[in-house]
Amino acid sequence: MNQEQFEKRFVELTDKQQEVLLRVLAGETDEEIASSLNIVESTVRKHIEHICKGFRLISQYGERSKRPELIQLFRQYRPDLVKAIAHRDLKEVKKSDEPHVKPRIKRRGARDTTQLDSELYDDAWVDRVELIKKLSIRLRESTRLLILTGITGIGKTVLAQRLAVELQGDWIKWLTVDFESQENTDFATIAVQILTDLGETVTLEDRQETRRLMNWVVSHLQQNRYLLLLDSLECLLRGDAETGWSEFKESCWEEFFQNLLSIKTCESRIILTSQDWPGQFYEINSRYSKLFYCQSLSGFSQSEQLDLFKRTGLNVNPELPSTHYLVRVGSAYEGHPLALWIIAGEIVNPPFNGNILAYWNQYSQEIEKIEQFPQQPEQELLGDNLKLDRYTRKLRGIVKQRIEKTFERLANEIPNAYILLCYCSVYRRPVPEKFYLKTLEKLELDEEQQQITVDVLRDRYLIEENIINNGLHLRQHNLIRSVASTHLKSWRRE
Repeated sequence: MNQEQFEKRFVELTDKQQEVLLRVLAGETDEEIASSLNIVESTVRKHIEHICKGFRLISQYGERSKRPELIQLFRQYRPDLVKAIAHRDLKEVKKSDEPHVKPRIKRRGARDTTQLDSELYDDAWVDRVELIKKLSIRLRESTRLLILTGITGIGKTVLAQRLAVELQGDWIKWLTVDFESQENTDFATIAVQILTDLGETVTLEDRQETRRLMNWVVSHLQQNRYLLLLDSLECLLRGDAETGWSEFKESCWEEFFQNLLSIKTCESRIILTSQDWPGQFYEINSRYSKLFYCQSLSGFSQSEQLDLFKRTGLNVNPELPSTHYLVRVGSAYEGHPLALWIIAGEIVNPPFNGNILAYWNQYSQEIEKIEQFPQQPEQELLGDNLKLDRYTRKLRGIVKQRIEKTFERLANEIPNAYILLCYCSVYRRPVPEKFYLKTLEKLELDEEQQQITVDVLRDRYLIEENIINNGLHLRQHNLIRSVASTHLKSWRRE
């Protein structure tokens, strides 16, 4: 392996894999990593297996035998990272008052790529103070099941983690299951992971009895004060082109959530994150409105955006002209946390080294395009050439990659909704719903199917609703529209 091959494989690691890798390089065991990150050991091992596979280090003896080679590989190609980790106590990372001294995984050519999902970066992340306060009160009172929804990168996972930190004094244990990192997401497999992490011994006979496992898990959650975070629920769902709903692939999951809400008392609380709204949750929400709550997330407010920039080390002063440029960047991205965090990291690091004006001079044309849309008439998309998702290498590698995964799922599961999303990226401003429905007439869908298709985009948070002049209007987030317009232009070229 040469340096270029190493860097390519390093860049391809997910946020969660990097989080585990950081601790592997620090010499932590599976048990220590699981305890530090509040996940089960089997999830840790799965992450390590994927990391080793990525660097072609898997052998017939499994990933564990390749750990020394993995560490040696990083000593050879990233000695700076290994050295930085060696001089940091990872257990004290969260206690540091200086975010900039934390051991972060840096990629050559894409430095300081942010790990939004990682609790390792708590102190440098922006609190949604009022929202955390509101949701904490709900969970302390009657809400048993909280689902956080929104587009990719909007901060669902980190908010769930912040809630868990806020509430950890009220509950005795915090468990996390990340469905995105799981090879198998069937209920029985996940139930065994949870029970094992709770110290239970699950026999081979138990593993064959899904109903027994479900009752066992529900009983544990009912009788003990646990916080259970189930991350990336969309991985359990499958789109139905007929109904437009995203439904659980396995009925056991719906039954599990129903059981948790139907029992008379439950000491535990469950926090879900999802890009999609499960169709079965409409009924659950109706039947158990006092026990079930959905919080849809949008971007940061302007003050939160500036706080984010400030926490990364940028000089944010209302009296400085450079702060005005940061406000314009934040507005163009509609406060999208992942995008703004990556941009902040780019400004702080070489070659800009904190020079906000230099960054603006380099990339302002992309922001100015967005700012001009309200003053311009609707035109053919070919003149837009939006690049908000990819005008720098980091944005291409992280933001665009995440959104592309969302588009891929939509295209595979409900193609008409994918086509609609791309065609309607021509609209620069909010438009009445009839504009979307009119587009679907070209696909020869009847009125019912037209409405179902538009609702698919609603349930997946790919379109937003605004009331303008007492009428309902639909729009796409600037980042979603940027990717959708690229897909549309590629069709036209073909």
